Amino acid sequence: MFVKKINNSSSARNMDNYRNELREAYPNLYAVECLIPRYDLTIKPWLRWNDNRNSQWWVDYNNVKHNRSTHAKKANQENVKNALCGLFTMLLYLYQEELYSGDIYPNPTFLEYEKMSGSLVVNLGAELPDIPRTNV
Repeated sequence: MFVKKINNSSSARNMDNYRNELREAYPNLYAVECLIPRYDLTIKPWLRWNDNRNSQWWVDYNNVKHNRSTHAKKANQENVKNALCGLFTMLLYLYQEELYSGDIYPNPTFLEYEKMSGSLVVNLGAELPDIPRTNV
């Protein structure tokens, strides 16, 4: 969906294709950060794209998906955390116009759980790499 938004004629069918098309449109996407303030965590889920490699969490996910018995230990909280941050950042890019204009309300939080306040939040005023606020 996101790739089709930036390139309606895209024929991307796998992560390598998606990575190439997204890097062409957003060369600095690899630098996007997710902050989890409660735990003082900063996560860059797409950092390996800077080296034209898939994120380790994606590689591990595929290894688990295709050969669970050998790669079961890779189905862990670290990879889930990184995958969720990857999803969160892609959603921010997909809806960046609404994000920048303030049309997303309430302010997005991710992983909100009433008994644990350690959620991912959008820092009001933050900019996505390659998309300055002045373009909206």
